[in-house]
Amino acid sequence: MKELRFVEVERRNPTREELDSSEILVGDVGMEFNIARNNFDHHQDRNLPCAFAMVFKADVIRFIDIKKIIVHGGFVAHLDEIYMVAFLDAVLNRKQPNAAYMQQGDLALKISVWDTMGPNEYKKRYPNDFPGIDSFINFLQTKWAKNPNDKKVREFFMNDFLNTDGNLSVSLSKNISYSQSYQELFKEYENWLDKKQEEIKTRIETLENTQIVKVVSEKINCVFLKNKLPLSEIDGLPDSFMVVEFLENYKGINPDITISIQRDRDSKELIYSAFRTTTGEKNRIDLEKIEIGSETIFKHKNGFLHNFKTTTNPAHFIYLVLEQMEGKNE
Repeated sequence: MKELRFVEVERRNPTREELDSSEILVGDVGMEFNIARNNFDHHQDRNLPCAFAMVFKADVIRFIDIKKIIVHGGFVAHLDEIYMVAFLDAVLNRKQPNAAYMQQGDLALKISVWDTMGPNEYKKRYPNDFPGIDSFINFLQTKWAKNPNDKKVREFFMNDFLNTDGNLSVSLSKNISYSQSYQELFKEYENWLDKKQEEIKTRIETLENTQIVKVVSEKINCVFLKNKLPLSEIDGLPDSFMVVEFLENYKGINPDITISIQRDRDSKELIYSAFRTTTGEKNRIDLEKIEIGSETIFKHKNGFLHNFKTTTNPAHFIYLVLEQMEGKNE
C-alpha cells in the first residue's frame, strides 16, 4: 500500500515572506484572505467563513504543490484548523472525497458557524450535532495541538472526507467503529481520559472557590468571575467555554456576558476574557465594537470574544458594554 503523504504543519504566526509565498498555505492566522497566495484567514473580516470553509471552496488543483501549512499557534487546537489540514491531506493524496459530501459541504458550514459565531449559536442551530463536546474529539484536538504532524490523528480526520454524510457526530463515530488501526490511539485515549477527569474535578474546585460578581441592568446581565487570591498568585481559570458551562450547569446562571481571568494562548500571560453567550439578534452585544485601545489583546470580528489586559478594570469594560446596549435600544 502506498504511504500517505503529509505536508509539514507548523502552528505559529507567519512571516511577511511566508504570506507572500503561494507554496506555503497559511490558514486561520495572518489577517489576510488571498487565494492567489494561498492565505486563508477570516479574523480581519466578519463576513468571511472559517478558514476550512474557504479552503474547501477553493480550486483544489492549486494545493497540489504546497510545501508547508501554517495555522494558528497556542495550546488550543480548533476543529476548523484540523479539518482544513485533513482536507488538504485528502487532496494531496489524490483521494476523492465522498461525492455527496463535496456537493453539500455540510461539515464546512457547521464548523464555520462554530468557529465564527461561537458554540452557543451552534447549539441553537444544530442542537443534536454539537462538536467538541465528545471527549474523544477533545483528546484528538489536544493531541493534534501538541503535534500537528501526528499521522494517526491526521489520517483519522482525513477519513471523514471519504465517509461522511455531513453530520459531524455520525461521521466521526463511523471512523471510530470501522477502523481497527486506531487501537493504539484508543489505548492512549483511555489514559488521557483518566487524567482529564481529575483535571476537570480540579477546575471545578477552582471555579467553586471563585467569587461570582453579577452586574444586572434592564438591558443586560453580566457575570465577572473574581478570584479570591491576588493576581500574582492565581493560575487562570479554564477556557471560556468551560466557564460558561460551569455557570449554567452548576450555578443555574445564564448571563449575556461572562468575564473571567484566563491564560493567553500565545503569550501565556494572565488576561481578562469577555465572552458573549447570547444568540440571535435581540439584545446582541458586539464585543468587537468595545474600544479600549492598546489594552485589547484580541477581539473576534464576529463580536463574541474580547480578550484584554489585566491593567484594565473589568468594571470599566462592563460599563462600555452597557453603554453600547443603551445606544442600541434608544
